[in-house]
Order: sequence, then C-alpha cells, then structure tokens
Amino acid sequence: MRVDRVVNGERQLMTPHEIKVTLAAKSWHTLTVEHRGEDIKVFMGKKRVFEGKDRTYTEAGRIGVWIKADSLTYFDDLTAEELK
Repeated sequence: MRVDRVVNGERQLMTPHEIKVTLAAKSWHTLTVEHRGEDIKVFMGKKRVFEGKDRTYTEAGRIGVWIKADSLTYFDDLTAEELK
C-alpha cells in the first residue's frame, strides 16, 4: 500500500516506502483516510497504517482511489465528508 498525492497531474509518493498490509482474500475491508488541515491518517480497519503531514491542499476538494492494474478490487459505499 502507498499514499500518494497528485500535483499538476503528477503522482507523488508521500510514504517513505511501500506499506506492507496483509488482507484476507475475498473479504471486504474498510479503508479510512482522515485529512484535517495538514494532518493525514490512513487506517485499514481500525489499524493505523500511515500518519503524516502535507500542506499541498488546504481546502476541501476531490478524492481518488487507484489500484494497480494487476489487482482485482471492488469498491462499495465510497463516501467523503468534511471533518470538523
């Protein structure tokens, strides 16, 4: 797993390296991203797998989810909400 940002159409890696995450196959999993100000936290289920800071985008905006071409992945119930 990795955390990226896209600036001027160019993907930039935010994590120092790929994050090793082992998930059970053929099961649903919950991915949560919290972005408050410059603080970013990423969770798989209830386990925090990434925490960092980024000042690139300070206003609410768009989100995206990207999966490598060699993966078979389904997404359901994608939601975004403003965190106070």
